[in-house]
Amino acid sequence: MTTAALPKLPKLTARQEGGDDGYCWAVRRDGYLVTNGLMRSQVSYYKRVALQVWCEKNGVDYEAAKLKLKL
Repeated sequence: MTTAALPKLPKLTARQEGGDDGYCWAVRRDGYLVTNGLMRSQVSYYKRVALQVWCEKNGVDYEAAKLKLKL
């Protein structure tokens, strides 16, 4: 599957929520909370995991989606 044939991919965001301590980062997929209580260094891993779960549920090639989103 080429990147041009991919369906609309989810919007993955990470932001600091609920305080200023080290464990207040959250990852959201299309605005819905995926996980929270993360350190900043864990955010990129959990963004990839969220994309991988979405790809499995929707039958999309994970590697092609990862390249398109530049993760």
